[in-house]
Amino acid sequence: MNPRLGASGATSAAPSAVQEIRAPGFHAGGVWYLFQTNATVRVDLTQDGSGRLFGTVSSGNTVGTLREGSVDGNNIYFVVGWNHGPVGRYTGVRGPDGRLSGTTVDLTNPSSQAGWYTQRSFRPNGRSRSGPGPARPGPPRPTPGPRPGSGGRGANGG
Repeated sequence: MNPRLGASGATSAAPSAVQEIRAPGFHAGGVWYLFQTNATVRVDLTQDGSGRLFGTVSSGNTVGTLREGSVDGNNIYFVVGWNHGPVGRYTGVRGPDGRLSGTTVDLTNPSSQAGWYTQRSFRPNGRSRSGPGPARPGPPRPTPGPRPGSGGRGANGG
């Protein structure tokens, strides 16, 4: 029996063809700046629950619109159509400090490439936290005793 054929005789997909889709590990929505080796870019994005990105970018008098984009785990990807012709593909990753960094390539002129980074830190989404649920509170703290000159009342008036 062929190991790639199931009991019904249908071909099964090779394990290497399976792509893991991860939940977005951080929220990239809002206004922020990325610093390229050749420009500073103002980014204004919205992000839906599945990690898809929508929005606009600008650098000086040059503006662009996101054609596509997403956050997948700690990775970010978006393609910008700039009003003066170039199409920039931005790929990056969220580092341990929460900041993004990566590379951009002009798809209309692939030899034009630049590195980029953010100064803003992007906090992880709540769902990316490991563990079964929210942390349990510790034991209650004792109410402080009477303070001198308080007439015998504690900090809570009692």
